[in-house]
Amino acid sequence: LLWVDAGLVPDMQRLPGGALCVHIDDDGLLAAGGGSGRVWISRADAPFGHYLAHEGRVEAIDRRGSVVLSGGTDTRVVRADLDAEQVQTLVGHVDGVTAVALVDAQRVASASADGAVKLWDVASGKVRWSCRLAGGGPILALAVLDGHLLVSGRDRSVRVLDLEDG
Repeated sequence: LLWVDAGLVPDMQRLPGGALCVHIDDDGLLAAGGGSGRVWISRADAPFGHYLAHEGRVEAIDRRGSVVLSGGTDTRVVRADLDAEQVQTLVGHVDGVTAVALVDAQRVASASADGAVKLWDVASGKVRWSCRLAGGGPILALAVLDGHLLVSGRDRSVRVLDLEDG
């Protein structure tokens, strides 16, 4: 993983197990998931840091400012608020988590290798709704757009789900 700043390469880091997923938010803050279960993050005061988030590989990551959302082969979704130094583990998938998306401060979305899509309530840590794609999994990508969750699976289609009820 190479950290590039103003055309220079001030730091390079080899991630144990390799970098499997990377996300850079609108402010240029990086989050990367590796094969060792660690989530690697950049901060304004230091290019790289990390924390152990999963017992298996990290296969999905999303970041918005100080909030990092990750999904792993251990079937868990981990939401970390770096500023508040709080970590929340969301449990409910039965297969590895392959896609995650920060919806807003109150909700996160996740999807798994078996085609399950879940919308979580951050405050309670409970699932608001869950559905399974008719074509099965794995889910490859999630994106949030205008009150909808865009879901892409192995059949290469994009399904549009309503964030209120799936």
